Amino acid sequence: PATPQDAYWQLRQAIRSDDPVIVLEHELLYFSKGGVDEMISAPPIHQALVRRQGRDITCVAYSRMLPLALQAAEALAAEGIELTVIDLRSLSPIDWDTCIAAVEQTHRCLIVEEDCRFAGAGAELAATLQEHCFYLLDAPIRRVAGMDIPTPFNGTLEAASIPQADDIVQAARQMMARNGAVR
Repeated sequence: PATPQDAYWQLRQAIRSDDPVIVLEHELLYFSKGGVDEMISAPPIHQALVRRQGRDITCVAYSRMLPLALQAAEALAAEGIELTVIDLRSLSPIDWDTCIAAVEQTHRCLIVEEDCRFAGAGAELAATLQEHCFYLLDAPIRRVAGMDIPTPFNGTLEAASIPQADDIVQAARQMMARNGAVR
């Protein structure tokens, strides 16, 4: 879960589910602050949510990368580049309908994950979205991912090995620059 509200929803749904459910929490999100409204009905545990609507690029993120994707979307909006930000929420099953519908609208897809590029969830996302949306894409699907190394213990080295908001901004700019799309 990327937000306190999602942590509340997903944990409660996991407890109530008759099926086996694994909820993975990112330790750097433990101190995130945000409201939890117990009265809001929760979306299905596997449903992705559109956290921001945009017209230029669909950015798919999950867990700790979601706040960074939203931060990058704010910075890019100041430049006239609008990101649709999808909070994946579940890696198995993946809500393909939401992801495909968003890519069909923007014609570009940027996948952001903390995992390494090789054999990560982003690789499967890219492959499947490419299969479904190939003829609609204005640019190749792009991935921003962690380095293919063990995560360093040192905080400075760790920050250098995982994606930051600036990495997302740079990737989005490059995607829009392709075919003269920069505004």
